[in-house]
Amino acid sequence: MHRTILVLVGAAGALVASRATEKGTSNPVSQSAHVALEQVRLRAHFDSVLLELGAREVGDLTANQQAARSELTKWLAEYRDAGRFPLNDRYTDSLTPIFRDARGVTCAMAYLIERSGRWDIVDRVERSKNLAYIGELASDHELVAWLDSVGLSVEEASRVQPTYAPRPDEIVDKAYAKWAIFWNSASIATATWNLARPDDLVGFLGVFVGALTLLQSAGSDQLGNAPRRDKTIDAFTRVTGGSAIVAGLWAINRKPPKIDKNSRLARVEMSPILGVPFGSQPFSVGLAARF
Repeated sequence: MHRTILVLVGAAGALVASRATEKGTSNPVSQSAHVALEQVRLRAHFDSVLLELGAREVGDLTANQQAARSELTKWLAEYRDAGRFPLNDRYTDSLTPIFRDARGVTCAMAYLIERSGRWDIVDRVERSKNLAYIGELASDHELVAWLDSVGLSVEEASRVQPTYAPRPDEIVDKAYAKWAIFWNSASIATATWNLARPDDLVGFLGVFVGALTLLQSAGSDQLGNAPRRDKTIDAFTRVTGGSAIVAGLWAINRKPPKIDKNSRLARVEMSPILGVPFGSQPFSVGLAARF
């Protein structure tokens, strides 16, 4: 028990510390620890990216593209070794990439673009979409043209950019998740009850709950759904809602088993109980019945 409490307290402390760091705490120990961990993580990330870039076949590229690509990989290795990475010090409520931070430090892709001489692209992205992922900049024709000129694809550029928290469009809304848990639990509970102890009242309740659960999977805003959904959760919700309805209908329309009184009596076993007198205690007689 004591070990469990210590582990829970330690986990809670780590969570509070990480939240404090995300929210821009002034604690210098937390901040320095966060920066140190980020440097280790980003260096490992760029190690992996450099291996991937070096392993790609470049026979389909022109000589100029191959030369530019080779130069960029050298610059990326220098960027990794320098260890001067940007900090999202303008938007500290979430972990996101940042093209250029308040100190003027650029991310890896912005660094490569700047070093090639295209400061204009970095300046424009900083002004318009400083927190954007590279994949979200695929409609930027100047950026895509630059990537093509140096022999990089949008996918490779996206790999150069480190990952942080899940992207906003990948996060399932909390309200949707809470309602999904609630209705799935209610459907499972009523279905189990109706199968174990069928009852008309609970049967009707199961049909009602199952219908509302199906509405949850269909995306009814009245049940708290949000625009960002999850297909797997919706599929599971449809299964539990349908099961609750089927179990409820079965409980309502079931035929109660007929009781054969004679057969019931035939299965009753009776045996005498004899109380042997002890001293002044009277003699007693009884029957024990087993059904």
